[in-house]
Formats: sequence, C-alpha cells, structure tokens
Amino acid sequence: MNAASSRSAIRVIPVCAALSAIVAVGCENSTTGPSDPLTMAETEALFLGISEVAQDTAPDFVSVSTAGGVIACPMGGQATVGIEPPNETAGPLRLVTTFNPDGCGLSSRGYDFTLDGNPNVRTDLTIAIDESTFAFSVTGSITGGVDWHLDDRSGACMIDLVLSAGLDGSGPDGVPTGTASGMMCDLEVEFDAIIVQTPG
Repeated sequence: MNAASSRSAIRVIPVCAALSAIVAVGCENSTTGPSDPLTMAETEALFLGISEVAQDTAPDFVSVSTAGGVIACPMGGQATVGIEPPNETAGPLRLVTTFNPDGCGLSSRGYDFTLDGNPNVRTDLTIAIDESTFAFSVTGSITGGVDWHLDDRSGACMIDLVLSAGLDGSGPDGVPTGTASGMMCDLEVEFDAIIVQTPG
C-alpha cells in the first residue's frame, strides 16, 4: 500500500500495561498551519512515547480505581488509564483499554511532547490461544486521538490502526511480533510491533 514504514515496539498485555491502551496514537489534522504537519520521524517518536508511558509495567500511580487509575507522566501532567472487564465466557479473550492524557509530558527520540485527550486512545484486542499448540493470534484496532504540543507547534492527532499478530508459543524465547497499520498523522504507516510482552 506504498506505506511509509518504521520499526517500533508495542507492548500490550502486562497487567499494569493492560491499563494502558497501548499503544499507539496517530494524528490527523496535526498542524497549526499548512506547512507544519508532524513528519514521519516526529510521528514515530509520538507513537513510541505514548506506547512507553501507556504500557509502563511499574507506573507511578496518582490514584487507583476498580476501572483503572491515574498515572503521573514522565515530564509532568498525568493520564487516566482504564480497562473494561474481560469477557468471562469461553473462547477468545477480548481486552479493551483506554489512555487519556491530561497535560501529559513525555520525551521520545529527542522530541518533547505535551498531550491531552481528543478524546482518548482506545485499543480493542481479541486474543485467541490454541490449547494444543500454545500458538496464539491477536487481532484488533487502535482508535481515537490526542491533542499534541511540540515546541511552538500544536495539532489534533487521530488514530485509525489495525493490529495483527501471531506466535508459536512452544519456544521459551519466542517474541510475539506483528504489525500496526493504517493512517497516523495523515500518513499511511505500517509498524513492526511487539504485541505482547510480560513484565521483567
């Protein structure tokens, strides 16, 4: 699809990280003027920065509730993370998480961003496991958006990504990888993605 490609890491499933809707945020209308959109490098930095904060396995909690909590961001501000109760029926596991920044400051690849929810980042995953082979597959989507500030620029950043991954879990050192693809920052992207990683 003539996608601009970058290599990135998304960690989605640790229990604390489950409070995180990953992963990943995309941007649309991300300009203060026609000449100031986020570049691919800035978009990737934003994507990675949000992933790191949202998926921190040992976050600095400001408050905790049964539906999630509020975490402190690395450079000031905070973010509300939430998780919907997983389905209790047999079959594939569905996990829905949200990440809603509020003046959340973060630094990624030399870029210092401040983020607010517009309205938030929502990740909807379905995880299926073959009990006989321990192979699993992950499918889902990342949608929503944030408002970003970078130096003297700002914009509204939206996301519309599709996640897919699979892993033969028979080996102890297997790393679950997949792709996150779609539109981000008005760019057509396809990221290599680590979809699931346990703490430690």
